[in-house]
Amino acid sequence: MSNIHIDFACTKNCWNLIDSYGEICIGCGCCSKDKKVRYESRIRCLERWLKEWYEFDDWIDGFRETQEKNVKANIRYFKRQLRYYRKQLEAVMT
Repeated sequence: MSNIHIDFACTKNCWNLIDSYGEICIGCGCCSKDKKVRYESRIRCLERWLKEWYEFDDWIDGFRETQEKNVKANIRYFKRQLRYYRKQLEAVMT
């Protein structure tokens, strides 16, 4: 018995470029036509990415100051995105 694995290319406007690298659809649901599924999936990804930034510990000597600024900027960005998609999800649910 052989295993079959089928890959699909990302949609033209793939939202989850972090995990898919813009190449292969990972089936995350972030591009779903169903808004509820799409927003829930995006929130799940954003929460995971935010957690990764809070736990960042890959400092490079001589670049820490720049890295700290970038980590703070990324945390602000993902928190803002989370607020937006939670509001979007709430609107869909009502």
